[in-house]
Parts: sequence; structure tokens; C-alpha cells
Amino acid sequence: MTEKVKDYDRGTRIADRRKELGLTQDELAHRIGIGRQALSAIENGGAFKAQTLERLVSALDVSEGRLDLNIRRRCC
Repeated sequence: MTEKVKDYDRGTRIADRRKELGLTQDELAHRIGIGRQALSAIENGGAFKAQTLERLVSALDVSEGRLDLNIRRRCC
């Protein structure tokens, strides 16, 4: 069984961008169609699906590169 590695830096970039836009976790979670607890887990380095990445990129108005995401390696 492989251990999932958390990406705290990525989570921090997501949280920082959310705050730059003046959004709460509840607001961003609603915009991307997930629960606040799921967004909190993402901001704390947790993994997420490619579909969530697409929604985050759109809602945060950033590129995947800005968030420094390697979807093949880090996503489930």
C-alpha cells in the first residue's frame, strides 16, 4: 500500500489565492461544487480529482502552473 504524500505548498498557494480574491472557504467550496471540509483538506495538502482542479483553476482565475500542480502524480 502506498502512502499519499501531502503537498502543503500547493495547499498554501490555493488558500493564499482564495484570500487574495476575498473569498471564504465556504464561498470557494460552493463555487467549485465541493464541501467546505473538502476544500479545507485541499488547502492542507490533500489530494483531489482532476475535475476539482479544473474548477479551482477557473474559480481562482489562475493557470495550473501558478498552482504548480502535477495532476498525473498528485491526483487520485
